[in-house]
Amino acid sequence: MEYNWGRKEFLHQLENLELLISREKDIRRKLYLEKVLDTSNKLYYETFVDFPKPKVTAKQRLTNILDSHFSYGRYYSIVQSFFNNISEHIDTIDEISNKLERIDPDGNFDFMNTGATITFENTLNLVKEFYKRFDSELYCYFLEVYGDREYSLRYSKLPKEETKTDGTTLFIDGVSKNFITVYETNPLSTYICTIHEYGHAIANLINPEVSYADREDLFMEVAAIFPELIALYENNFDFETIQVLYQMYTNLVTYVNSAEYLCLHNPILNAWADNKHIMSNSFFKQLEEFYDMDEECFEEALSTTIEDEGVYVISYAVAMELLHIYRTNKKKAIELFKRFLKYPAKEDILAFIIENIPINKHIGEEANIVLNNFNRELKKRRY
Repeated sequence: MEYNWGRKEFLHQLENLELLISREKDIRRKLYLEKVLDTSNKLYYETFVDFPKPKVTAKQRLTNILDSHFSYGRYYSIVQSFFNNISEHIDTIDEISNKLERIDPDGNFDFMNTGATITFENTLNLVKEFYKRFDSELYCYFLEVYGDREYSLRYSKLPKEETKTDGTTLFIDGVSKNFITVYETNPLSTYICTIHEYGHAIANLINPEVSYADREDLFMEVAAIFPELIALYENNFDFETIQVLYQMYTNLVTYVNSAEYLCLHNPILNAWADNKHIMSNSFFKQLEEFYDMDEECFEEALSTTIEDEGVYVISYAVAMELLHIYRTNKKKAIELFKRFLKYPAKEDILAFIIENIPINKHIGEEANIVLNNFNRELKKRRY
């Protein structure tokens, strides 16, 4: 079976949504569906129309970060807590990173490309079996999306300009259609990415209005990252141990690096304020002298945002706490996860998290497990 939805399939669902709106009698529902249509049209242009991206100056990006600090202050606190609780393991991360660089300076690790090649059909069968084992209720939602896979799933090569994602999921409420894209990598990563994207699709069906809610919510990746972590933890389909541990390690490092850059936003804004919001020589000198921040580090910090990379850091922190619970009480972890997915779109999801999931309490412990397991496997293989 071909898995390659495109412009035609997406436009067809937009037409179906327009027809639905024209027939809708309830004013409140009609307004909501019009909002869905407007958002979906924007997604269409972002996905299929190649508009040049406008250049954003450093001053504009600083202004955006300042606005984000006002809007998402309590989320910055979660990121800071995440980084503080994991900072004692930075030396171990650097030690492993140096070891990997000695193994292969180009980063093309042979151990990630060994083992049998898996077809997309076989990958889907593994994903199907994973969700069947994961939870019977969530499996029913999975089957609903899976049954439409000929028109809603595509596997493709990663675009040259795209480096930050292994896949995407677009959702159109009203017609309840998910459009999943998974970019081809090695067999394990493709399997994990497919689980990740189906996690989003399942969440969209369970609680469709979340995608269009006006609530302040930076937890939308929990729905995809938690199943991904469980798939790696369980490794039910016998992927090579070193591949699984490497995947867990690289995930951790990615989120730690993003958190570190996000934590630099506050000192950058302070220095900017001290210099009357002028990016003068004294501004950069202050960053270098007090925060050991060179030009490259400054640029990386400006390119990292709470709304993009921060969402993944925060969601990963929650998912790792759920994994910690899962190790000793699978039923409790999955029930909490389902309560999270079903939480009303108009209510404050952070309040639910704070009350039920001890975010960042065990992240240091979980990071230690990831690093020790991977380090042990590298030594076992005499790397």
